[in-house]
Amino acid sequence: MKVMVINGSPRKGNTCKALNWITHSLNPSYEVNSFNLYDYFIASCINCDICHRKGGYCVQKDDTNQLLQYLVESDVVVLGTPVYYWGISAQIKLFIDKFYSVNSLLSESSKKLVVVACGANSLNDVQYELIEKQFNAIAKYLNWNFFKYIPISAYNPDDIEQQDGLIQQIKNTGLSL
Repeated sequence: MKVMVINGSPRKGNTCKALNWITHSLNPSYEVNSFNLYDYFIASCINCDICHRKGGYCVQKDDTNQLLQYLVESDVVVLGTPVYYWGISAQIKLFIDKFYSVNSLLSESSKKLVVVACGANSLNDVQYELIEKQFNAIAKYLNWNFFKYIPISAYNPDDIEQQDGLIQQIKNTGLSL
């Protein structure tokens, strides 16, 4: 089983901690590749459509194709994002936009998708619902299994560590993959 863990947060805070708990709970026999998107240069999609005319993958001179190769080969995708202005981080959005270049490859095999969204507001805030709907639509479009959505209310770097039930839920998600 190949698992791709994608951190879309520039900080090593709550999003990173949640992703680490999932990663450390995974079956040790799994091949896990973790990426902090802020360590990569991802140019925005310019809708040139060359990727589709030339057999897939982005033609821009950035780090996208390296990341897309892992994505295509993965069975499970775990995305972590902070909530920025009622949505996902720009770095996650840049990467998702590049999915277009390999749409056909991504929809050939059903992947499990897990999404972690960490925000400052309470869990009944609409921001979490908007993010869940966005990823539900993406998963449906790609024929993926939207396996788990974990909204988290945690602002300060250690806030997540004060939520024992949540930590166990996050670890259980890793164990169930």
